[in-house]
Amino acid sequence: MTRVIVMGKGTLAVRIAGWFQASPDHDLVRVVPVIPEPTWTDSLVGWAEENDVPFVASGDYRQLPEFESGELDLVFSCFYDKIIKADFIESCDRILNLHNGPLPRYRGVSPINWALKNEEDHHGVTIHEITPGIDDGLGELAQ
Repeated sequence: MTRVIVMGKGTLAVRIAGWFQASPDHDLVRVVPVIPEPTWTDSLVGWAEENDVPFVASGDYRQLPEFESGELDLVFSCFYDKIIKADFIESCDRILNLHNGPLPRYRGVSPINWALKNEEDHHGVTIHEITPGIDDGLGELAQ
């Protein structure tokens, strides 16, 4: 069974955490919320408390007990707002990020806003592996 940690904020992070929790192939061991949590969307901390899922109260991924013990099978980031350092990335068997825009066209923040401004008639999301350099893992997508 794959041990999973979900990092992030909002409704989508809550739904992703719920999916992993319900999956027979995954063990959701902890969540790392963005702190302070935004008030305009669902609370990942509230969801974790309601579902008895441990969470890192500080929101700092470096305080994960699994980081200390080397038990990072899969880390999934969804709107986590901190740069993740190389030592953490390298300690994960796999670390993925959900970006709410098609890459590489809509890199950076607010990709949906840019798509609306550009009057796009369709939009998408990208799930990509996180690498130590910012946006390094996106080179394969551009080809």
